[in-house]
Amino acid sequence: MAKTKTASSVQSKTKKDPGVSPSGLPLKTHNYIMSKLRQVFTWYPPRAEARKLARHSSGLYKCAKCADLFDRVETDVEHTEPVVPLSGFDNWTNVINRLFCTIEGLKIFCKPCHKEKTKWEAGERARLRKEKSKENS
Repeated sequence: MAKTKTASSVQSKTKKDPGVSPSGLPLKTHNYIMSKLRQVFTWYPPRAEARKLARHSSGLYKCAKCADLFDRVETDVEHTEPVVPLSGFDNWTNVINRLFCTIEGLKIFCKPCHKEKTKWEAGERARLRKEKSKENS
């Protein structure tokens, strides 16, 4: 019988080998898949619909966080639920379901607000990883 990988075995392997991702794939492969999924998301119809709903006037879009108006190129489509949860990568099915969510899960943020939220999420992931590694020590 084939041995299945548990989250802890993948995590411990990741610690030993920085070339292995949380998904258990080689890091380059994991990052390649994630980048291609994000590329496909750019053509996802609810993404365009979210932009349309945030359009204030010709070429100007309202940020869902700060409520200021910005040119289209100064905005990003934000997932209300992070594509990769704060607890870290769980599995590809969940990542895909969160990435290709319904329009209710998408908001338009200006680039500074999006960067701030993304930075906070990355910090939370790092904090949670650190706490988890302390528990496992």
